[in-house]
Amino acid sequence: MKYLIPALFFLVIGCAKPVAYTAPPSPTINESGAKSIIEQVFMELPAKRKPDAIAFEDDFIWLGYGVESKSNGIGTAVAITNSVAIVSGSSNVTTKGNSLRIYYNSLGQIDLYAKRDYYIIRIANKEGREFTKVTTYNEAKARKFIDALRYLKNLRAPTSN
Repeated sequence: MKYLIPALFFLVIGCAKPVAYTAPPSPTINESGAKSIIEQVFMELPAKRKPDAIAFEDDFIWLGYGVESKSNGIGTAVAITNSVAIVSGSSNVTTKGNSLRIYYNSLGQIDLYAKRDYYIIRIANKEGREFTKVTTYNEAKARKFIDALRYLKNLRAPTSN
């Protein structure tokens, strides 16, 4: 099991090459600009990975992926005559929201990789576990996304964590 997570990481990243990137010494962005860049990059993801909604809260970024419903049911019928039957049934429906919260105070390493003609941004927590991956075809946009995420982290996350 301890080898499964690193193996999956390398399988997903594949032959992607790390891109060295150091953030500029002073931020060239403000809070609304950072939010705009992050929202744009997330909303430009392919349909299967794109969130339905994004919200910026004081402590986290919320990505909404809709709802998931699961249902099961059973029914029986007993014929009393040729034209009359007694029917009984029950069903159970479970609905839950699919979402992801990226807490600013849990943000760890943010890595940039290049693969073929696109860039992969890997967002991990402080323990190194992946929150999510974001892809874009524009390297400058990928770098701005990283700067924006780091800006919000520094702005919102308590320094003691």
